[in-house]
Amino acid sequence: MIKILCSTGALLKYGGDYRTLEPLSKQLVCDGYEFMMDCPYYKEVEALKRYFQETKMYIPVVHCEKSIGENISKGGQQEWRDAYEKFEINCDIAQSIGAEKIVIHLWDGRTSDSNFQNNLTGYYHLKEISQRYGLDILVENVVCYVENPTMK
Repeated sequence: MIKILCSTGALLKYGGDYRTLEPLSKQLVCDGYEFMMDCPYYKEVEALKRYFQETKMYIPVVHCEKSIGENISKGGQQEWRDAYEKFEINCDIAQSIGAEKIVIHLWDGRTSDSNFQNNLTGYYHLKEISQRYGLDILVENVVCYVENPTMK
C-alpha cells in the first residue's frame, strides 16, 4: 500500500518550532510525516520525543541531521565519534516516536566522494547502530564530485 508522506522540512524553516507541526497536520491531506532532525533540536531531545509521543502523529521515517554525513566524509577519530554519537541520538528519537526507517545523508557538498572509503566504512557502523534500534537505514544520495562512475 502506497502512503503519501509529507516532510516536516517542507513545513518548518531550519530549526523551526516542531510544536507547530501537530496543528499544521490538521490542515494537510497526507498519510504521515518524515521528521527532519535539525541541530537546534539536540538541546531538547526529551521534550521533542514527548511531544511526538503525546500528539501521536504518524512518523514512519526520520531524516538524520545532515552534519552526520559530513563528519563521516571528513573522517578522523573526533569527526567519527561526533557522527556516531549524533546518529545514536537520531535513532533514539526515531525509535521513541515510532519510526520504522531512518535516512542518513551520507555525503556533503565539499567532501562527498573525495573520501568515499570513509562513507563506505561509516555506513557499516551506522547500519549496526540502526539495527540495535530496530530501524531500517536508508542512504540518501552520495553526490559524486571526484569520480564519474559512468566513465569507468
